[in-house]
Amino acid sequence: MQAIIFEHVPSDIDAPVAIEATIDDQAQASDASGRPIVVLNARIERVIKGSLDAETLKILVYPGACTLTGVGRGIIIGKLRDDPLRGLMLEAMRTNIRDWSKEFSQKQMKLLQSAVCRTNESGGRECRLVGP
Repeated sequence: MQAIIFEHVPSDIDAPVAIEATIDDQAQASDASGRPIVVLNARIERVIKGSLDAETLKILVYPGACTLTGVGRGIIIGKLRDDPLRGLMLEAMRTNIRDWSKEFSQKQMKLLQSAVCRTNESGGRECRLVGP
């Protein structure tokens, strides 16, 4: 099982951007070529690597069969890209959730379970973190 939230900044991965953020919103969509994507909205708590001058950022994930996406808090790494439909986005790298500590995993699962989800008019799933 993979996710895009890292518990710690990995020393063995070199990515142009690393942020600590809270993902508070997700929606299924399609990219400009029609491939399915998940778009997450993140509140940036701190920039660890790279230069970002924003309080929020859209995160782009190409979903896989074993990719866990949704609300959460932690380190997100990847590369910036300019999406023709949505503007500047961070294309997130993945990590194995088996690398998470038990405590970190429990926090992420608690956040995921607290999200309010619905099916949008296009039939895609949308989830939103309620509260701070």
